[in-house]
Amino acid sequence: MSPPSGQVFYDAQPIDIVIELAAPLTAQNSVGVTLSGLGHLDAEWTGGLQFSASISLPRGFVSGPIVMSPNFFDSSGRYFAGAPRVVAMKSSARPENVRLHERTVVMSRPGSDSALYLEATYADGSKADVSSCLLGTTYSTSDPSVARVSSNGVVRGLAPGIATITARHGDFADVASVVLEDETKPLPPIDLTDRVTISRSALRLDPNPRLYPQGDARLYLQDLVIVNSSTEALGAPLYLVFADMPEGVLVRSVGRAGTHSLPPGGSQYMWIDLRDEGVTMRPGSRVAVTLQLDNPGGGPIHYSLRLYRTSASP
Repeated sequence: MSPPSGQVFYDAQPIDIVIELAAPLTAQNSVGVTLSGLGHLDAEWTGGLQFSASISLPRGFVSGPIVMSPNFFDSSGRYFAGAPRVVAMKSSARPENVRLHERTVVMSRPGSDSALYLEATYADGSKADVSSCLLGTTYSTSDPSVARVSSNGVVRGLAPGIATITARHGDFADVASVVLEDETKPLPPIDLTDRVTISRSALRLDPNPRLYPQGDARLYLQDLVIVNSSTEALGAPLYLVFADMPEGVLVRSVGRAGTHSLPPGGSQYMWIDLRDEGVTMRPGSRVAVTLQLDNPGGGPIHYSLRLYRTSASP
């Protein structure tokens, strides 16, 4: 049968299929081909033991691999299927970007599998599945001892740890973080401070110090911006740890759900909200945080910051 496996068709280019029978089959057999997700085509006899069928698909109707399975009925009405071929349908347009639908893959035991789905977006707003290697997409892993990835984006967890999977399609790439962790034996905290850049604004008085209506201005605000300056994805959960904070100073986070006090006792820490990032900080991505610092003593405020990845409290 032709076309051969691996052939790529673009946009509305027709797929012309030729099926050739072998003796003792004859031209009297009923021959066709089934296309995955598209249905069955009846093939027409073209001479000898050769049959043909053709299909043209509208642009954007389908993207990705198409499994073609030839089949026929013999003179007694019995059904037979031949060896399938896999071709691909691809847009000839250049995508504007690509995005993995799952940017954090969490596994609890070795041997678990998870398939990645890579979607391309084009200038006209259309989207297409470009996960298949037949469309030119490639995958790589930062740590093959933790997780490996197949040519079509199927991730298999191998051992406890964290790995970054990179999917590339043309000039674009996206990353996913793979975490293999037993809930009963969580991974030790990982210090990620050297993989990010953290900038801090100057302290400023809170213009609306609700805790002190008498005007005792001891509340300050400070903005933090955390940027993943590494080449790897940073998987959640992520925590900022405030070390060397002056005694008595209480830190609160000011976020979408209001103001929240950080846990007291020891070094204060804060969970990083990555909802806009899909639970993984991609290389180059940033997260902005606003802090409210309660300084009843009125002295200078100096502290250091560390970023940790841990499933337990840091």
